[in-house]
Amino acid sequence: MCCVLSVYRQSQPDAELHDVLDASVDQLLITRLNEQLHEKDMKLTDVRLEALSSAHQLEQLRETLSRMKVKQWVTL
Repeated sequence: MCCVLSVYRQSQPDAELHDVLDASVDQLLITRLNEQLHEKDMKLTDVRLEALSSAHQLEQLRETLSRMKVKQWVTL
């Protein structure tokens, strides 16, 4: 009985250490996933800004083309 109790007492701190290590690994994983999420969010924001800029540029070109067509009709 003495030996069984001794093994139980040794395994209890090991289990607590294992829990602490698991929590640390989980926290590191969460931190890394948050970093990846932030990076992807920044890339998505860049793509959205580029799309907005392209849409604005396209609209300006359409307006310019429209004005040129009007001027062409007026001069005929």
